[in-house]
Amino acid sequence: MKKVIILLVLVLSALSVLGQSPGVQSVVREIDNTGSIYTQKIAVLNTDTTIILSQAANGSHYDFYLVDENSNVVNQAAIPSNFVVNDFKILDNMVYFCGEVTQERVTSGYVARASVNDLFFYSNFDWDSIKTTRSIDKIQVYKDTTSKQFVQIVGIGKAIASGLSIFVHCDEGNSWNYDIYQNIYDPTEVFDDIILKDDYSTSHTFQNVFVIGRVDNENKIVVRKFDMYNISNTEDYYYDINATLNKTAPYPLVADSLIYKHIAVAGILQDNITGNEETNIFAVDIVGPSGAVAFFVPFIQTYGNYNKGEAVIRDLLFDAINDTGGNLLVLEDISFIPSNTLNSIYILSDPISTYLSYTADMIYSDINGINYPFNSLSTFQYHNFLAAGINLNNAKIDIWNADRNVLGGNCNMLINENITVHTGDLLQPINPLIRIFTDRILWNVENDNNLEIQINVNCN
Repeated sequence: MKKVIILLVLVLSALSVLGQSPGVQSVVREIDNTGSIYTQKIAVLNTDTTIILSQAANGSHYDFYLVDENSNVVNQAAIPSNFVVNDFKILDNMVYFCGEVTQERVTSGYVARASVNDLFFYSNFDWDSIKTTRSIDKIQVYKDTTSKQFVQIVGIGKAIASGLSIFVHCDEGNSWNYDIYQNIYDPTEVFDDIILKDDYSTSHTFQNVFVIGRVDNENKIVVRKFDMYNISNTEDYYYDINATLNKTAPYPLVADSLIYKHIAVAGILQDNITGNEETNIFAVDIVGPSGAVAFFVPFIQTYGNYNKGEAVIRDLLFDAINDTGGNLLVLEDISFIPSNTLNSIYILSDPISTYLSYTADMIYSDINGINYPFNSLSTFQYHNFLAAGINLNNAKIDIWNADRNVLGGNCNMLINENITVHTGDLLQPINPLIRIFTDRILWNVENDNNLEIQINVNCN
């Protein structure tokens, strides 16, 4: 059990409102607290409430913010400085997060959990480190299919000794025992993202966990499929980019679930001949055509022509109208010159139903001449997205709530970009993962700060 830490409760004063012409259904609200430029993540608790994660501007600690759309008061939970928070997810009324924790000069990966009430109003969360891990970088959380009671946590990170990428599974129904998997055959494999996928049966239940990464000096995209109710049941495939496109994927990949039997994988790929880079969106068929022995990439979408290192993908979101359609939103930075970075959201047509080149909308928030670097996307209904980021003028945390049915006005500029669609090729199998050990998680209680701060409407 950790010692109880008593911290001061503060109230931060509000800034003046910087509102513009009313009536447009796109609002940028600003939290009266400062954050680091590229550490914001946003998730929806319910249609009126979101939770934001942001690192303090001086890098001293991480904060969670509970934002109610019907109130200008924001609750803040300041995480102790020995915790680095890399990712978080919400399940029911619980917040789960992960990262790195340092104790007695030793750093290890950890997972943590707290009810919304405990985290924001009683300053408590349960946590423990996971042995032999250096960090847990991303997580997903779900419940078992039978009792709907026991929680499963899956995540990706790094091993402390070898530095290899790892896949972690924690099972509440098994006394929080956990299993760790890694590819001991190929140390070049890197895990970039982890998603849950609806099996799109008649019950519409989540059935699989997908880990997406790179292997073989980033020449191959790896897709590893885990049955979330029998983790040891895996299927593993790779797509050889270099063999079909003469490119490599030297930067982290980002993934999201697509409609029916597909997932989307986005990456910045580099041409091995010219050195130029472009954005590639892979639509991965997780079932494959009839008679196929492996996953299948029907085709990809590509756009952009950048110099090396000019483009960075921040997030990917499938904005679904229903089970059979929607748009794919790609949040991306493009640096034309070192002092001029355009942070944009590309709104792509459904990647599995568009076979010809087309013109896609690229939107960005341009308020009083400032392009805001939003870093994370979320949504609670079709055509509505939420983004979190930092105001470059004052380093305060911004939330952009936009209804794409009525974009326009002073808050948004809308421009177009040509996107060329190419055909892909079959995926091939890869060696199975190896379980290395099982151990038990012991949850502990850590005290935490609770602040109330203000929020202002910056643009509507």
